[in-house]
Amino acid sequence: MSEMLRYMVIMVLIYESFLHLVHGHCCCDHDEKEQIIGPPGRPGKAGIRGSQGNAGEPGRGGRNGMVGGKGVKGEPGVCDCSESTTSQKRMAYDLSMNRDWTWIFHGSNIYGYKLFKEEKTYQQAMAACEAVRATLACVGMRVPALRERVKAEVVRPSGSTRMWIGLDDLERMNHYVWLDGVVSNRENTDWYRNEPSSATERCVELWNYHEHISYTLNDSACIKTFHYLCEKIY
Repeated sequence: MSEMLRYMVIMVLIYESFLHLVHGHCCCDHDEKEQIIGPPGRPGKAGIRGSQGNAGEPGRGGRNGMVGGKGVKGEPGVCDCSESTTSQKRMAYDLSMNRDWTWIFHGSNIYGYKLFKEEKTYQQAMAACEAVRATLACVGMRVPALRERVKAEVVRPSGSTRMWIGLDDLERMNHYVWLDGVVSNRENTDWYRNEPSSATERCVELWNYHEHISYTLNDSACIKTFHYLCEKIY
């Protein structure tokens, strides 16, 4: 073999070896339709994050539960008649205006009473009671059993003989109405005999006529000045 031919054979062998290293097989082993697949590429960059979706509608509320059964009746309370408890029940304090107003009240009801020894007209007395969150006495003068206790425990010990209470006929002549809205009648109004007696006397006082110990009601001119009896709900 000539030197030229030997050289050409060596070059062909080197070229085939090169093709085998690049393609993994001989370039003539695949047909025309087969594609040569190279190694996988690098991963692509992450895509742009989408916007957040809208919140869903709130769910419907559940159905109401069954109505509970009737509770067990409680035991009767125990009355505490100790000296300290009784004292607390009979006195309360209103510290408005830097003064200690003492109100006498009863454990059998929710009303407290105070007689103020200040001379005032009916309207002034009404306003003074309202200033200490009270009203001129109504229930304490209308309910017979309570009325007698208020007289015995509040009115008589004070020594006052004339005081305003919460009754008048200012809205309509001879139609007396208590300040809490109850209409006056012979059953709930303890008038002195032959009272009310004057068309010019439109407001009512509790008075001790000539030291008559029962204290009864009398119509009087609203511009007169008397002491006044206040009633407060506790």
